[in-house]
Amino acid sequence: MRATNSLAMAAVVLWLGGAQAAAQLEREASWNWQGAELSLGLGYLTGRSQEKVYDPQSGAKISQLFWEIEQAPTLHAGLVVEPRPWLGLSLSGWTKLDSGNSTMTDYDWLVEGEGAWSDRSYHPDTRLMRAYQVDAAASFWLLREDDWQLGLLLGYQHTHYKWEAKGGSYTYSSDFGFRDLQGNFPDGELGITYEQTYKAPYLGVVGRYRWGDWQIDASLRGSRWVDAEDYDIHHQRDTTFTGTGEGSHLRAASLGLAYSFSERLSLRGQVDYQEFSEGKGKVRIDEGGVREIVEGDAGGMSNRTTQGSLALRYRF
Repeated sequence: MRATNSLAMAAVVLWLGGAQAAAQLEREASWNWQGAELSLGLGYLTGRSQEKVYDPQSGAKISQLFWEIEQAPTLHAGLVVEPRPWLGLSLSGWTKLDSGNSTMTDYDWLVEGEGAWSDRSYHPDTRLMRAYQVDAAASFWLLREDDWQLGLLLGYQHTHYKWEAKGGSYTYSSDFGFRDLQGNFPDGELGITYEQTYKAPYLGVVGRYRWGDWQIDASLRGSRWVDAEDYDIHHQRDTTFTGTGEGSHLRAASLGLAYSFSERLSLRGQVDYQEFSEGKGKVRIDEGGVREIVEGDAGGMSNRTTQGSLALRYRF
């Protein structure tokens, strides 16, 4: 009788242990949407976009415009969830709050046989009208330890800039001399509106390391599949140029450092570097109701920025 009771007790213990193990496996295999992390912060954006015009036959550069961004304040927001221990999903973005100290300088090479620029205009009254980026990414944690992780990134980002250049001064070359004409444009007169848009699926690597209440993380991202487009309106000439930046590549890196005040609240600083290499393509010209398409590498575009930000993060 005692042996029968002992066998029954052992069977119950084994059954309970097996049920607990199965429940634990089910919890580990199920998707867990708890623990989402929200972030909100401020930053500063500095960088430069370039716009170029080429002779598609000879490849000679005809025009080059530098659209500068200096210390433009930005607003940052993000959402991160980790539904599985090996998977992180994020949606983040930023937008400019103010134009900062933007300027534009336009150089032209219009004198045949002269290597130096022939015409230049400078526009200190330039405003960054729009600047934003939206990024959706998945992190696949391939190596996971208690204090560090290393994984792959798969993501997609959309980046856009728009400027308006007004007034300014110029130095031009006439038919009778070189850089012999100087003057000023009327203050407040709208000269050029320029936009750049970059859409890029990307791949990358990401890592993080924790010690105590601190965490450092870094990522490298790149893409050879950038869809780049620019849009230029010369208001005084009533002419619009639309170009494509074929062959542009994305190269980006970020480094962040966070301190946790509690299990839920942390403060994180981050520095981001991002570059879209020059892409070239055909240009569509609309002038006075007449449309012309210049085939070949008639136009070029590129962008390079550095951004620092500081954000509060809250984990639910």
